[in-house]
Amino acid sequence: MVATSAILLTALVINVVSRASRPDYPPVDRAGAEALLDDTARLARDGDYERLCQTVAASAGICRGLLQTAGLPGPDTPDIVAVSRLGESLVLHLRGQRADGTAFTSDFQVSWTDTADGPDLRSRTPIYWSGVQLVHADCHATDGASACTGVATAPSR
Repeated sequence: MVATSAILLTALVINVVSRASRPDYPPVDRAGAEALLDDTARLARDGDYERLCQTVAASAGICRGLLQTAGLPGPDTPDIVAVSRLGESLVLHLRGQRADGTAFTSDFQVSWTDTADGPDLRSRTPIYWSGVQLVHADCHATDGASACTGVATAPSR
């Protein structure tokens, strides 16, 4: 029950943070989002979770919270099954397997984040194997991707 509550709180924080608009940054493109996912998967395979939370996550605290209940990632980078927009973010919808063989679907939300070194692409849902998904509502097509507003939800296990 505590783990589910923590994930729901994390989901709420992700939603609030994702609504912050960054009009001065260019739109997140698919190539940038996929490169960040590749870096994330490499760090996860290496077991370098602290570096993952420091260099990939928009919020190291949310990243660490998701790690507490996510289990371990599988050895393969997850498949991208769809792409959509959520505000200024690009969301890669993923499907893959955890190390224990259980399947997951999740959303990898990428947006511009202010860092000490300037703006950088970061993920608001970096622990992709956690199963966190964004519930999309009010979607419409723009530039080959769906633009949606929505909220994050806890994974169902």
